[in-house]
Amino acid sequence: MTLMTACGIVEHELETLDNSKYDMIDFHFHGGEPLINFKLIHDLCEWVWSKSWNQSFHFYVITNGTLLNTTMQKWFEFNKDKITVDISVDGINSVQKANRGCTVHELPIEWVHQCWPNSRFKMTISKKSLHEFANGVIGLVCKGYDVSSTLAIGEKWSEADILEYYKQWDKLINHYLYNGPIWKQLLKSIDPLFNESPIQDKCCNSGDNAITYDINGERYPCVIFTPLVAGKDMRKEFVKIDFSNPSMFADPECSDCFIRNMCKTCYGFNLLQRGNIATRDKTACSMIRIEINAICLFQGLLLRNTAIKRELTEIEIQRLNRANTAFMATKLQNYHYSNGIEDLLL
Repeated sequence: MTLMTACGIVEHELETLDNSKYDMIDFHFHGGEPLINFKLIHDLCEWVWSKSWNQSFHFYVITNGTLLNTTMQKWFEFNKDKITVDISVDGINSVQKANRGCTVHELPIEWVHQCWPNSRFKMTISKKSLHEFANGVIGLVCKGYDVSSTLAIGEKWSEADILEYYKQWDKLINHYLYNGPIWKQLLKSIDPLFNESPIQDKCCNSGDNAITYDINGERYPCVIFTPLVAGKDMRKEFVKIDFSNPSMFADPECSDCFIRNMCKTCYGFNLLQRGNIATRDKTACSMIRIEINAICLFQGLLLRNTAIKRELTEIEIQRLNRANTAFMATKLQNYHYSNGIEDLLL
């Protein structure tokens, strides 16, 4: 992208912000690897910051961290209140090497954490990294880092993968029941499971309050729809879609599924791979169900442990009942946690 194009995009978005329903804008630099074009990021930000804008905005860089040299780090650190570096970290060294081609020790993780203490490291779970998922989480969280994990899009998960994922979550539950600090993903709210709305919740901001510009300044619902990823211009397909209408993103096959409002999907890949933005990849269902089931079990066990020490409040009793209900509703047949730990919840 040229600097002129980038400046035009930012200027347009800031000028139209006052007439929108939003109070501020987050600008995310992503790719590919955005730091390949660090000069653009530097020059654009310096230009924007030199202006007297009335609108609120913030810049983010989403990077794998391999190009973060000393010069870049000094500039980012000097401007850390105005721009945030988000980095992808997939776990232990062997996993990082398999997924990203570098080791964790080669990345400036501690520097990112010091500059932006609330920054969350993004972990992608692939077939290559699945067997070390729990060790990766535990290793990063024990150092005080916040980590969010997501399943890699497009993987064809086998029965062996499903069993392994179950074992990994079992390990995480057993670890964090007795060791802190607790991984925040285990404390994720399960309230969406009890949303009785007949329309399935839209699980991302694509095309609604999030848009993507390609290198030529063309607008797309998200990066998946751009020619860079799609390999073709998807304009004819996505112009027909009302991204503010959740019903267009609801898969009829999932309408009665208990986990439908906590189940993540990629609408762009749905359209690319299955020809319909709503049609989800059903091969990932068991993997997603395992994660939600583990979260429900862990939260229920925490509340059970609390009940041993003191009487639960009405809200805590409601949460315990919900965790119990959701655990039973999401449990997979023939899969059992170690040490009979699920029996402690019932």
